[in-house]
Amino acid sequence: MNKIISLKNAQFILPRSNKKLFAKPTSLDIKTNEVWAITGTYKSQFLQAIAAKLPVDPPNARSYPFLENQWPSTSIRHIQFRASKSSVNSTHLGARYESYREPTDQSVYDYITTKGSGAGATTKLDATSKGRKMFDTIVKKLYLEDLLDKWIASLSNGQKRRARIARTLLLEPKLLLIDEPFIALDPGARNVISDVLRSLTPSPYVIIGERIQDPLPDWITHVAVVEKEGVVAQGPVKEIEPILQQRREELRLREHHRKKSQASRASKSETPLIQVTDLSISYGDKNVLHNVNWSIHEGDRWHLQGNNGSGKSTLIALLTADHPRSWSSDIKVRGRLREVGKDSYDSINSMFGISAPELHAIFPLKLKARTAVATGYNENGTFISPTLSDEQKNEIETKLRQFGIDPDTRMRDLDVGDQKIVLLLRAMIRQPPILLLDEALSGMDIDAIEQSLELIENYPGTIIAIGHVAEEVPFCENYIRLNGPMIPPEIGVNA
Repeated sequence: MNKIISLKNAQFILPRSNKKLFAKPTSLDIKTNEVWAITGTYKSQFLQAIAAKLPVDPPNARSYPFLENQWPSTSIRHIQFRASKSSVNSTHLGARYESYREPTDQSVYDYITTKGSGAGATTKLDATSKGRKMFDTIVKKLYLEDLLDKWIASLSNGQKRRARIARTLLLEPKLLLIDEPFIALDPGARNVISDVLRSLTPSPYVIIGERIQDPLPDWITHVAVVEKEGVVAQGPVKEIEPILQQRREELRLREHHRKKSQASRASKSETPLIQVTDLSISYGDKNVLHNVNWSIHEGDRWHLQGNNGSGKSTLIALLTADHPRSWSSDIKVRGRLREVGKDSYDSINSMFGISAPELHAIFPLKLKARTAVATGYNENGTFISPTLSDEQKNEIETKLRQFGIDPDTRMRDLDVGDQKIVLLLRAMIRQPPILLLDEALSGMDIDAIEQSLELIENYPGTIIAIGHVAEEVPFCENYIRLNGPMIPPEIGVNA
């Protein structure tokens, strides 16, 4: 049987440090009649390695027999759906509410069929009838026919994911590696993406990366578990499933213990820290929020829930003064309405420590990890290095090293998970009254998630958490769920 990938005692090298990725050499064969999933805390790094994005020693230890004489760089495509810098252009933090649109926003058709942006954009669509037929086939297969005229920024998470897959398929890859294709999707969107990926093989062959706690699609035949030391288990799903079940049970028990230890947490004051009263927001004929009444007390922990487009970003932007109606809405802070001229953007924003995808998208990657965390002491949220005491410097270094991060490593040299750790520490370091965590742990490996949750558990202030994946959201006693533009939100207590 022909092989897709063959690894023979391969040692993968990290380019910038010249260090080995794994302690042990890796041997693994993936055949054309097999569909593999890669899991474990180092699955993302391993996907990069088999995507030919990391050097290998010796040079002949990694081969792609099915490609014959084709170059891996032109035949293999690697898509990451972890929470990182989006392939769809991000806007500034003040544009978090749903109605905002950049002048350069693309339609779904343009996004799929063009390469690059602005003046340098070029078409990827072959003008021949063959090229048009391929486009029509891809769009139909991914259920995008009715979305081509829509703005890419207006799509739901699952729709954007399908558009990105279509954009990649138009490049005609022979092998498609997709890391966490189902992350943060509701069950319906997950099923659609799963059916799409199932239908692709062998044009192209598909290998997916999945977190250890997530169920594998039923069309996966083989799985490899990759940890810090390398591939620790590999083979048919039925043979490896007991190992996966053991790891999942360990995670479940830790989560149960965490929730039990937090269940008795109580509010610390009677006067709300923030009080939202009869809040409704609309843009023209488009209603976004309807009759929101929300009391946030000191020490509360809230899980802000809702489907994509339900108004979560708008509501948060109103709280943090990133929305132009933050001053005209009925929002009280410690019993007092905000006033223009008295309450500035900086004074309002200083109440929050924020870790969010929008912040990640604009954060300067040239900063060293220690400097990145230190900017959290700036109450105005800027990225300028502040003057710190020796005690503050030592605290930053200690916390980074607890996560295994060298304080002198620049952000650009860290993987996405470690960047998210740095941004989390940045949000927490000043201990502002409110910690706002928007998908803050998404993209971290299991060990980092566990360590982060323990850190968050002991946070002395109020927490508002947003996240679709239960294991990546700290336990919150309360929840507020946005149900749509014409329905008041549901508020309740978590069991």
